[in-house]
Amino acid sequence: MKVENAGRWLFSNLPWIFMLLGFVFMLVGHMLSGHGFANEAGTLLPQTVARLPSAFNSIGTTILGGGIFTAVLKSFQFTGIFREELAKVMFSREYLETQNKSHIEGIWTRVSQVMFTHKFPSISQLIESSILKTYFPVDHNYSYEGIVHRYSNFDIEEVGDKVYVAYEHEMTGRIVPLEKKGEFLWTVYYAAQEDEYSYRKVIALTICRGDILVKDLQHEMQQSIHANKFMTRLTCQYGEKYEFRKVEKRRFRLDLPTNEQLIVQTSKVTDRMKVIVNFNSKLLNVYFVHKTIDTFEDLETSPGRIYRDYPGVLLPSHGFCLVLNKRN
Repeated sequence: MKVENAGRWLFSNLPWIFMLLGFVFMLVGHMLSGHGFANEAGTLLPQTVARLPSAFNSIGTTILGGGIFTAVLKSFQFTGIFREELAKVMFSREYLETQNKSHIEGIWTRVSQVMFTHKFPSISQLIESSILKTYFPVDHNYSYEGIVHRYSNFDIEEVGDKVYVAYEHEMTGRIVPLEKKGEFLWTVYYAAQEDEYSYRKVIALTICRGDILVKDLQHEMQQSIHANKFMTRLTCQYGEKYEFRKVEKRRFRLDLPTNEQLIVQTSKVTDRMKVIVNFNSKLLNVYFVHKTIDTFEDLETSPGRIYRDYPGVLLPSHGFCLVLNKRN
């Protein structure tokens, strides 16, 4: 163990040892020259001795040059180590959290290019764009938490030769602002193929902070019911979360292929989601299909009831689908 430690010490200090030996040899050569060894003449031995100053100087210069060269190599090695340590700092969570979003997005873009350029050179930019826009959007200013979808009061209604399904949908959860101050637009999206006999009625839309009612938006949303989205402005309050509750009654044609699949997609990153469906199994067949990385946990499946839980994180465009069809 002592020999190994001595070897490590010798290797780490090799440049300085070489330079010291070089100076010693050069100093000895200079001292020999000063004592007149270089002027000795006569026999063979004095001639040999006369060459000693030059020999010591040459050996010293060679060793000194080797020491300087080794020191340069060690400096390059140190530069590599320094770069590694600097990279650790620059990619650490503590450092990245102090940077603005545009800088972090640039780092993510370069990392994505390194990851995908060699494996998928022809579509690397498309992959990079999809990841940034769909899975890790940088322009979002809020997320969701603990979303619960409840579907109930299903009914089949026939108008002439057309078949409609009516139901009630309640959605609750928490809105989590990503900034500590400022304002953001909370947006609710909706899409379905409708006709003159279809409808959407907003029964309730409230936003609270704890026990305090912040906004009652039922009438405001009902006024813009035919738009594909509804927006309202909320204020960030140093990390405080909003709680919302939205209840709607809906009716749309069931005998259209696009409406047989009731597709629900998250527009923001969502932490946990539950889906509860209560229906009359004598009127309807209802099937649950997940659109997530992992599957929803099946907490209950029985005639007329579906209860699913997703305990993880849902990314934008993830969600679920309820496939509806009338029983014969």
